[in-house]
Amino acid sequence: SRERTLFQNNQTIVIQELTSKIPAGDVPRQKSVILTRDLVDTVRAGDEVIVSGIFAVEEDLIVSTKSSFPLFSQYIEANSVQKRIERKLHDLTNKDVAIIRKLAKHPRIRSKILRSIAPSIWGNQHVKNGIALVMFGGNRQAGSASHFIRGDINMLILGDPGMGKSQFLKYVTHVFPRSILTNGKGASAVGLTASVRRDTISGEWTLEGGAFVLADNGICLLDEFDKMNEQDRVSIHEAMEQQSISISKAGIVASLRARCSVIAAANPIGGIYNQNLPLKENVDLSDPILSRFDIIAVVLDRSFVLQDYKLASHVLESHLRATAVSSPAEENDREGLNTMPEWVTNDDPIPDEFLTKYVLFARENCHPKLQASDEARLAKFYSKLRQATAYTGGMSLTVRHLESIIRISIANAKMRLSGVVSKTDLDYAISTVLESFIQSQKLSILQAQPQAFAA
Repeated sequence: SRERTLFQNNQTIVIQELTSKIPAGDVPRQKSVILTRDLVDTVRAGDEVIVSGIFAVEEDLIVSTKSSFPLFSQYIEANSVQKRIERKLHDLTNKDVAIIRKLAKHPRIRSKILRSIAPSIWGNQHVKNGIALVMFGGNRQAGSASHFIRGDINMLILGDPGMGKSQFLKYVTHVFPRSILTNGKGASAVGLTASVRRDTISGEWTLEGGAFVLADNGICLLDEFDKMNEQDRVSIHEAMEQQSISISKAGIVASLRARCSVIAAANPIGGIYNQNLPLKENVDLSDPILSRFDIIAVVLDRSFVLQDYKLASHVLESHLRATAVSSPAEENDREGLNTMPEWVTNDDPIPDEFLTKYVLFARENCHPKLQASDEARLAKFYSKLRQATAYTGGMSLTVRHLESIIRISIANAKMRLSGVVSKTDLDYAISTVLESFIQSQKLSILQAQPQAFAA
């Protein structure tokens, strides 16, 4: 009878293999998961999860009736669902935390981290600095009850072909645990944001998250950004600034979270960057989309004898080091002895696996605050830089770039695991924004800009 019937909450989700973990050319497999009771609404679209449950099979009556043949569907009755990044933080041992604390006290920890970013690529310090800042990120702040100021940093890498832009993106997917890499030419608006499709079994309309939703609390990497259609680029405006995606299709009105950083790589118009033209005339991107990038890095392929010699030596040394056999001492360091590894105290790069732990620990446990005494200095620099953009014709400067300086200074403080943004952190942030501004100028006024802001 109805009085003896027990009702419980029920939710069906679809899990998919991580795109970064499957071989190239393979399609990620999917599996339906049924959540009940307290597991309902514990995860959202884009979360990386570890599911434990009972594998079950049942006959699909709707499909079987249509095909006149018994067909069975597979699903998992979940007993527990755990978010993957949370589990990685729980997996940190006491020794890992001790090494992280020791690393944070290194006098040159910032340069040590930059040296660990894509060590196979020579030079491009501005790009490596930007990638490190994106991975550490800023603090998400509440402007009001319903308004949030984003803490994630967006970066645009613009430059000549063959300068390693795609290699930088591949490196981020290797080091950062939650990153989605997609190509601008093969990506559409619904593929980046969200789509609505009809469920084959129930016939109801369901939402499927795109790349920005799947990269929630992570990094979305867009290669060949300039090859995207203008209509598709307009669709990500909301995701890059408000960090949400609004959907109003097929009777579904919803808002999905897209709290992710964006690293986009693009080629200039004609393939080669023309230094006699400003940035806006070198790339086929509109001002609204350019203003949403906190850091813009221009990489140029210019021929200098000494620079080419160092580049060739670095490439050859990297190939020789890749084929070298590890020494017993290095093997002992990897196995983990009671003593600290040598790279903790010296200036050697941090191994990729431990750099991931360091970044995750800093993002989770470190939330630096800006000091009130720095407000006047920030306002003076912003006013001076905005006056310079009025006649140079370079990168357009908006209030967003003032917030960018705050986010970048907080990211610099996170590299040291500091709870307070120091004047040095602010100097590095101003230097990064100023470098982006200077690189966006044409060659005729490029030389005078550093001296103009030296004070």
